[in-house]
Amino acid sequence: MTAASSASALPACCLLPFVLISAGVAAGWVSTLDALTPYKWPFVALALGLLGYGFYAVYWKPKQQCAAGASCSSCGYGTGVRLGLWLGVILVASGIAFEYVEPWLAKS
Repeated sequence: MTAASSASALPACCLLPFVLISAGVAAGWVSTLDALTPYKWPFVALALGLLGYGFYAVYWKPKQQCAAGASCSSCGYGTGVRLGLWLGVILVASGIAFEYVEPWLAKS
């Protein structure tokens, strides 16, 4: 992807949804997500299971041994993977906690 096409894709991918949500266009669609409320805890269990596997794969899974003198690209995970994993933990925790924090936010 060239720099020109990347620059033209920015408004379509990031700015346009922000503008539409700010204008309230998506409010009608978001209200239909209440139909997913009965499935909240299975989704939470799935997210926690996937995060648990992520932590296992990144921190506790035995590292693959590379042959002597050979370059091995799968010997470890980089900082980006670890940051993404922790970002996922923060998002899942905030999603779970929002149910309990929302009444205090609605009072103000």
